[in-house]
Amino acid sequence: MTKAEKTEALWGWFFIAPTMLGLLILNFYPIVNTVWQSFCKTGDFAHVR
Repeated sequence: MTKAEKTEALWGWFFIAPTMLGLLILNFYPIVNTVWQSFCKTGDFAHVR
């Protein structure tokens, strides 16, 4: 890889990073949290401690 190609790849990752972070925080975290809580709750109105 030449220096220009490395710089171009770095800029590509720089522009994609906010979208990837948004996907992780706004989509995947709630899904994982919901699955986790479904295993922890014991009744209809249980509280997680």
